[in-house]
Amino acid sequence: MIALFEEEMAIRIRGLEAALASGNIEEARIHAHSARGGGGNLGLKRFAEVASAAEHAAKDGDLAALPTLVAQLRELYAPSLEALRTEFPA
Repeated sequence: MIALFEEEMAIRIRGLEAALASGNIEEARIHAHSARGGGGNLGLKRFAEVASAAEHAAKDGDLAALPTLVAQLRELYAPSLEALRTEFPA
């Protein structure tokens, strides 16, 4: 599960960044939704909260809030992954 989170969330974060760059708000919403679910399923509360906020911002068309939220997800990714590895050593 940790390897899946590592791979999938890297894809989702890059997808969010690309969606922002291209202005594709629906694609941003889809990536944020998947990030929320992935983080939530693994108990990563803060990661899921930020992803949820990004999803809601995308639904609302709030292009001003999305870049900050995506940057926060990028910042949370490595510590979240490390927390999983610490909690569930291989």
